[in-house]
Amino acid sequence: MVKIQTFKQSISVLILAALLLFSLTGTAAAAINPPENFMADLWGSSIELNWDYEPAAVGYIIERSTDDFATIEKTYTITGTYQTYYEDYEDLSPNTKYYYRIASVSSTNEKGWSQPIDITSPKTIPGKVQNVVAKAIITDNII
Repeated sequence: MVKIQTFKQSISVLILAALLLFSLTGTAAAAINPPENFMADLWGSSIELNWDYEPAAVGYIIERSTDDFATIEKTYTITGTYQTYYEDYEDLSPNTKYYYRIASVSSTNEKGWSQPIDITSPKTIPGKVQNVVAKAIITDNII
């Protein structure tokens, strides 16, 4: 009777050890970190976003909002990991506070989101240049 009980205890310990080992070495993907040093700067009439390379990422997602992410105004997807900047010039309004956040995206589509940052767009944003006419000042050829 003692041998059977000892055998059952040994099997229980082995099963418990196997379950623990599997839980430690399972195939579940680890959480991915957001890019570090995410920052925004004004660059002429656009907003330039920069961040540090995240080795585990296969790409990045940037979201833009004007109401601290109660709604998402724009979403930009960047494939590849070597691009660590984005210039936002689409549909910016003058003198408006924009909020941005960025996520690293892993090969299993896990996302690691940064803390939001904010920046105010320039007071005036020039429109598209139109009706430009080039006129030669000197007619001599330059060699």
